[in-house]
Amino acid sequence: MPEAQAVSLKHLEQKKKRTQQEIQRIKQLKHQILLKEKYVTYNILQNQKRLESSKTSMSAQQELLVQTKSQLKDLEASLDILLAQQQRLAQQVGKRLRSLYMGERMSFLHLLLDAGDISTMLDRFYYKKRIFAKDKELYASFITKTQLLEKKKGALIQEKARLAGTIQRIESYQEQLNEAMHLDKMLVEKLKTSREAYEMAENQLERESMTIERQIMSMTSGGGAVLGSTGRFMAPVGGRVTSGFGYRVHPIFRSMRFHSGIDFGVGYGTPIRAADGGRIITAGWQGGYGKVVIINHGSRGGQNLSTLYGHMSSIAVGNGQQVSKGQVVGYVGSTGFSTGAHLHFEVRLNGRPVNPLGFLR
Repeated sequence: MPEAQAVSLKHLEQKKKRTQQEIQRIKQLKHQILLKEKYVTYNILQNQKRLESSKTSMSAQQELLVQTKSQLKDLEASLDILLAQQQRLAQQVGKRLRSLYMGERMSFLHLLLDAGDISTMLDRFYYKKRIFAKDKELYASFITKTQLLEKKKGALIQEKARLAGTIQRIESYQEQLNEAMHLDKMLVEKLKTSREAYEMAENQLERESMTIERQIMSMTSGGGAVLGSTGRFMAPVGGRVTSGFGYRVHPIFRSMRFHSGIDFGVGYGTPIRAADGGRIITAGWQGGYGKVVIINHGSRGGQNLSTLYGHMSSIAVGNGQQVSKGQVVGYVGSTGFSTGAHLHFEVRLNGRPVNPLGFLR
């Protein structure tokens, strides 16, 4: 082999090696970026779920507190009644005992000598015996009610301790809730002001959009018509469209990203209605989309038609549920990668997003 060719071959092999090394470096860098994106976006979503869990727990504890207070109030009322009964009973028994020790009750001999005849003596003895029996009955009742009072007191102490524990748990949940709300606010502000956080969120959303496409196709593979589907869509909310379908430019960062649906600018908690009748195939958390409902509307022209409702504050339906056109499926919120309350609405053909405005009537 000529010397020139050998040098050229060696140069090409070195260049190939450097290229392979660069490809490997880029792959590693891409993997690191992907891990970082997942870490940042995961923290945002986990914080939102933690916030929701805190709210749910707080509500449960507040309900428990109301119940405990009501039970405590009833118990204290019962205790007051029992104390009054005990006081009256103590007065009666005390009066009897005073009479007994002051000599009102006669001995059997005195009773015999004082009586004019045997009949009178027997009558007096009978009635005195009845009085003694009544005293014994009153005393036994006093003991029983006193024991009951002690049990009530014990129950009251336990109830107060349980109430104190409930209040402590509520305060703990309040601290957790306040911390979660603070973190959530910081992360939302980061999405607004940090280009890196915004890009990470958008990249994650694009990956989730493709995941949703595969999910829809796998869950609607049977095709065919779906009960209640008319093929004509209504707007899910009454607000105006604040962001359209397709590529859009970020107002601050000037970067261009694809928007897979349209956004309706409506207030937090606004009811979201099914655009058409169909069957729920997803109702729950879906990454950056937050709380999501996806409805299968069956086949139209050989293609599956479905709608997606994202960033909900709460969901009003469940997986597999049949819904009618106009039925409330959830409420507007700001879950997932969202910087404010709005409804993200998508229409998908065979799982792929298409412009919803072409379907709304």
